[in-house]
Amino acid sequence: MQNPSRANRRRRMAISFAVLFVVQAGLLPNVARADTDFAKIWAGVGHTCALTPEGDADCWGRNDLGQSQDRIGPFTVVSAGGLHNCALTEGGAAECWGSNDFGATEDQSGPYTDLVAGWMHSCGLTPTGAADCWGRNTGGQSEDQDGPFTALTISGGHNCGLTPEGVADCWGQNNSGLAEDHPGPYIQVSAGDGHNCGLTPAGAADCWGLPNDGQSSDKPGPFTAISAGDHHNCGLRPNGSVDCWGYNEYGQANDRPGPFATISAGSYHTCGLTETGDTECWGLNDEGQLGRFLTIAAPTKVHRGTNATIDGSLWSIDPDCVPARLIELRVEGSGTVRTVLTDAEGDYVFEKRISRVITVRTTFPAVAGCESVQSRWRTIQVKPVASSSRAPSCACPSHRTRG
Repeated sequence: MQNPSRANRRRRMAISFAVLFVVQAGLLPNVARADTDFAKIWAGVGHTCALTPEGDADCWGRNDLGQSQDRIGPFTVVSAGGLHNCALTEGGAAECWGSNDFGATEDQSGPYTDLVAGWMHSCGLTPTGAADCWGRNTGGQSEDQDGPFTALTISGGHNCGLTPEGVADCWGQNNSGLAEDHPGPYIQVSAGDGHNCGLTPAGAADCWGLPNDGQSSDKPGPFTAISAGDHHNCGLRPNGSVDCWGYNEYGQANDRPGPFATISAGSYHTCGLTETGDTECWGLNDEGQLGRFLTIAAPTKVHRGTNATIDGSLWSIDPDCVPARLIELRVEGSGTVRTVLTDAEGDYVFEKRISRVITVRTTFPAVAGCESVQSRWRTIQVKPVASSSRAPSCACPSHRTRG
């Protein structure tokens, strides 16, 4: 599936992008890097959004509901949620896009000083420190709160506000104590899917909620910032390295050396941003949320001995990693590898003679500045021989019926 906002990003080539990406065990660790001048970055659920120096929202990854469409600002904040995003205009209004279930993407006039997008609801921080929330409200997560708060954090069904005294004041669904207040004091609070973490003045991570993947384990740090994802957390150390813990099936909780200035833990991936605006993302890349995606298309059935057309495209937020790149065609269980170059748009095509049922995938190997990515497997069946309804021909002598 090609990202629909790909053309928009290519039209905005004034910003120089460079992404490095790795996926699938057996190659390199799942990681993507972008040499950009992004100002901020947010990891969502299956997609990522970044704020450019011009204040535009540049998003990539899952886009079935329009959540990865780019938006022209200028914005001061962009927050990537579950199925939607919200951006803060210079005038303090909230502009949202993506899934509008429960009114999550209805624009709000504000004014706000900050905003955050959750799974199906959003909250804005008013100049007086109140929380103004809208969207899904099954557990009270979209109920407004007077505060005052200095910051807000939001997840699927609950929110937390940081009071001037450093208390984590939480509300919404209270599974595993998620909506219970914690006295702290904290200098930052981050809400995950089923847990929360507070950062103490000493730099320790104090976490609570669901413990099944270790995401609620406390960490001594010291950290300068923390970010809670769905089932994992990451802490930013004073030297810019990242220390992560919790659910790690896709490598989203792997530690990274950085150095980073900010971090953002999403659903099953994590992104870090350096002081110069370079981005590095790691974890799951099933929707291209790390910044690169390789597609493959192949016929489901062909006649034995005929050529099958196998094609696809390489997508990346870095245009230098798209054209004239070597793509390898691999057959499962076979050591044979064929290669072809992508064209200027990142498209490629193979012609392969099919003599048996095969399962194929394509691979973009690592090159300087661009790390590898693989497509999903595709199986090509061999068509059965078509049966004929006509009687078989016979070279027998003819017979006449006697009258």
